[in-house]
Amino acid sequence: MIVLITDPCKSDAELAKIATAACRAIPPGNFAVLFRDKVHDVYAVLDVTQKLEKIIHDHGQLFFLTRRHLRIAWEIRTDGVHMNDEKPTSLSRASLLPGPKVLLSMPAHSDDDVAHAITNDVDWIFVSPIFATPNKGQPRGLDAIRNGAKIKGDLQIIALGGIDASNTRSCMEAGADGVAVIRAILDAPDPFDAARGLWDVVLASKQR
Repeated sequence: MIVLITDPCKSDAELAKIATAACRAIPPGNFAVLFRDKVHDVYAVLDVTQKLEKIIHDHGQLFFLTRRHLRIAWEIRTDGVHMNDEKPTSLSRASLLPGPKVLLSMPAHSDDDVAHAITNDVDWIFVSPIFATPNKGQPRGLDAIRNGAKIKGDLQIIALGGIDASNTRSCMEAGADGVAVIRAILDAPDPFDAARGLWDVVLASKQR
């Protein structure tokens, strides 16, 4: 699984263009877009989230929204809700999610966060920061993935933080089920090639 996390510095048109290219580059069901925007008013992003949802689902991929945009998640079709820095409880799925099949994800900045996810009905954890990335503090390294993989149970580990095609294999070999990127696709000269390059590495890692 490859997850693209959006950045509000990109215009709506840019996001739509990039999402379309990335969706085309990766086989259906193996790519997700997590829409994250802490800048604009919640309902100011309704139009772009509707457009992204259509693009992503037309290509058979997955669309996630953050907890901040939960109200929108109840209005459009979303496949998952990411809890940002708010830790979910065992009641979160029933009280927050717009449907029984909607996935619940959360960040994991420590092994304790992984343990919390296991006991609170979380589906995906974003283990980070793996490598150096701006404004995210000291990188935790591949051991963060290895430690999480030892206790994860049915959780899907998504590695995040400074990841690109050059280090994706090491994340997968450490036990990640997928990787999440921002700049590696958003800032690439050709988002299609960037997404395809990431997928090629993930696929090769799975086939070993």
